[in-house]
Amino acid sequence: MFYSLAVVTFGTAVPAGQFVPGIMIGSTYGRLVGMSVVKFYKKLNVDEGTYALLGAASFLGGSMRMTVSLCVIMVEITNNLQLLPLIMLVLLISKAVGDFFNEGLYEEQARLKGIPLLDSRPKQVMRNMNAKDACKNQKVVCLPRVSRVVDIVSVLQSNKHNGFPVSRCQF
Repeated sequence: MFYSLAVVTFGTAVPAGQFVPGIMIGSTYGRLVGMSVVKFYKKLNVDEGTYALLGAASFLGGSMRMTVSLCVIMVEITNNLQLLPLIMLVLLISKAVGDFFNEGLYEEQARLKGIPLLDSRPKQVMRNMNAKDACKNQKVVCLPRVSRVVDIVSVLQSNKHNGFPVSRCQF
């Protein structure tokens, strides 16, 4: 049921359209794992709720890849700092496994909507480039604070860029 609701709310502009279903799906499969552990290892003193919390953290960490904020959110939900190492471990493992297979949910959604994103690592050409290299052979045009529309239009038409400093300079 949670999966079908997540499919319905995924593309909508509703707040928590992906987060709340992710918590529900993850906690459901975490609870199932917890119930299995309790059933097969009856001597262990296991809390199924802890498995539900770790399942929710792993699902969100593997799908959304926001490890630090998810760690803080999960610790705030439980108000139990003793679970912090387990939550961190689960989030790191789920993020590593998710990164091995594909991009995160938000990156894929941005790509599908055509929203351009910068790569996390710059290309080799950009790593060796300075601001001086990027501005080489560019004439700096300064606009005075009070300008005529004709002057601004001519400056815009004569340049390839559209960023100009505005100061007390003279033409």
